[in-house]
Amino acid sequence: MPNTPSRRAHRHLRAVLSLVLVAVAIGALVDSPRAGVAVSGGTTLPRGLFYSTLTWDPSGDRLLLFGGADGTVDSNELWAYDPDTDGWTRIIPKGTPPPGRFTHMAAWDGKRSRLLVFGGSEGTQTFADLLVYDPSANRWSRLEPEGERPSARALGSMVWDSDADRFLVFGG
Repeated sequence: MPNTPSRRAHRHLRAVLSLVLVAVAIGALVDSPRAGVAVSGGTTLPRGLFYSTLTWDPSGDRLLLFGGADGTVDSNELWAYDPDTDGWTRIIPKGTPPPGRFTHMAAWDGKRSRLLVFGGSEGTQTFADLLVYDPSANRWSRLEPEGERPSARALGSMVWDSDADRFLVFGG
């Protein structure tokens, strides 16, 4: 099963989720609205955000953290966590970055090795856009699929259906 995460990935995911909770707690305690939080040893962590997404990137063997809010700023930052080095790296993609957002949905397109981000909110605006981060090109782009589309929404769920080569959105 090529699209099934390995046991190693599951083990790393559990460890990373624990680390992310710690990082969010540290970030929430530090007034740092525009930059990562420096902790002992010079390591930089993403700032404390809520309603961001974490998506496993099997091609890069890493977790991708996108967006979120800190109560003041809606983020469009993209971060990678490498479980092998136990370190975070801020990714600065080429192209026009998407607007900052929170309560969005994200899923990994295993067939094309890319991150899909759908919807979310920015203040009083709710999005219905479909964004793509392509790690091989380190670039954001916007998809404009033909046909019927989901309405603007936030706080839904999204998964990639590799058998049907499509993503599924529920709720929101």
